[in-house]
Amino acid sequence: MDETNLHFSNILESNGKKFTKNDELNIKTGSLDIFFIDIHDDEYILDSINRSSNLLKTHGFLIFSTSIISKSQNSDNHVNFLIRQMKQKKFSLIQEVNLSDYFKEHILVIMQKNK
Repeated sequence: MDETNLHFSNILESNGKKFTKNDELNIKTGSLDIFFIDIHDDEYILDSINRSSNLLKTHGFLIFSTSIISKSQNSDNHVNFLIRQMKQKKFSLIQEVNLSDYFKEHILVIMQKNK
């Protein structure tokens, strides 16, 4: 179990849920308050972000961690591209947290689903 999943396991109550990349998401649409994505592979992150929009309740939070530098896009536009994609799906940006002090060239993005 990686360190991030371990931290979330310690935080979640007994009825909380966390999923890894290999888990099948058999979750009722609109049933989650928080969806956290920690995938640093460009191929999977956008797909995971798109799936989360259907799983979250209105006013639920999407939190994702990603590398500031992308293999497929230039570094200035990678995070902005992901944020724009979520804004088109009716999400508002709450905060961007630079994690470079802890994880080289990584950022944590917190968004909230609107009506």
